[in-house]
Amino acid sequence: MDEFWDDLLESWWGKLLSGILMVGIASLMFYVFSQPASEPGARVRWYVALAYYIGGKWTVVALFSIPGLLLIWSGIHQLRSDKK
Repeated sequence: MDEFWDDLLESWWGKLLSGILMVGIASLMFYVFSQPASEPGARVRWYVALAYYIGGKWTVVALFSIPGLLLIWSGIHQLRSDKK
């Protein structure tokens, strides 16, 4: 199983796919964490509330979006350097 992840993250398309997936997760997390803020008194699951109160939505979104954007950049850079 480790070989799969190693091969995936060594290829440019694997980096792009992983980065897009992480940015998508960050977008989903932003949506999920925006719900308690927009609806006062709304009931949410305990783990969503705990994560929201510990770090806020921007901290959680940054944990997924920054590595995702770096993976996208790395994949594009690798693709461009392989074509030369």
